[in-house]
Amino acid sequence: MKRPTGVFVFIAAGVGLGLFQLKYQVMNLEQDHRRIRKTIRDTDEAIHVLRAEWAHLNDPKRLQGLCERYLAVSPIRGSQLVSWQRVTEDRPGGTAEYDRGAMDQLVADLVSDAKLVALDE
Repeated sequence: MKRPTGVFVFIAAGVGLGLFQLKYQVMNLEQDHRRIRKTIRDTDEAIHVLRAEWAHLNDPKRLQGLCERYLAVSPIRGSQLVSWQRVTEDRPGGTAEYDRGAMDQLVADLVSDAKLVALDE
């Protein structure tokens, strides 16, 4: 064989091997693409099911039924409400109507819970 023919045969063989390798890389990428699209589709379906379940679980009528069945909760009566001034002022005998230490602890707990919620957001 002459030198130019050998060079062209060598180049053709190199290009053929390169195309062969490229073909299998493309096939692998197509498989990955199909797998990823299937995963996305499955995830979308799962999200759809979870949203439907969430809507069912948070249905106000269902929650009302569960509250009536399992909790001894009733609507707030007007007699249960007191003003903040009444809570904080002392009785004529010198004692507070409510335990001031317990009230201070409750307020401190509420403030710390509010800070934790703010940090989580």
